[in-house]
Amino acid sequence: MEANRHLARRSLDVEAVIRPVRRDDLQDAAGVAGVLNSVIVEGRYTALAGHWTAEAEQAFLQSLGPRSEVFVAAVDGQIVGFQVIEPFVAYTSTMDHVAHLGTYVLAGFRGCGIGRKLARATLAFAREQGYEKSVVYVMADNELGLAYYRGLGFEERGVLRCQTKIGNVYHDEVFMELHFEEHRCE
Repeated sequence: MEANRHLARRSLDVEAVIRPVRRDDLQDAAGVAGVLNSVIVEGRYTALAGHWTAEAEQAFLQSLGPRSEVFVAAVDGQIVGFQVIEPFVAYTSTMDHVAHLGTYVLAGFRGCGIGRKLARATLAFAREQGYEKSVVYVMADNELGLAYYRGLGFEERGVLRCQTKIGNVYHDEVFMELHFEEHRCE
């Protein structure tokens, strides 16, 4: 219900440039870290914790493999959101067809179409890389995130109880998946 009210308030699309992050650009890394830190501080939309510096973010970006990408959304030259896609696991080739997705958008830009624009680029990249499906973990009380992923076609597959612990508070996470149509398993 709250998610629908928020989306109704911000139904206007924002003009955003969607592009791959420049992995060697410290300014891009700082923009991504700024968005991530802002979402972390909110304490309800991500299981990530801590504070990311531009240098730490750049090291992460440079460590990504060829089947991974970070797409950024820039408004007036400022990074206001990003989406990362990478292999679900690295320890076995039996899940090479599965990608893990994460989306982060500054509070003032949620509900403005940024996430959908990021998803178009990210999911196209995923298909080009041979992924057949993508999975996400969404905190169970993150109604905006759940509505966003449902809107993209993700389906809930289960709830992981007490999966994250932020401070001294446990949070459940909802496990969701999106099968790309050309690879739908029935």
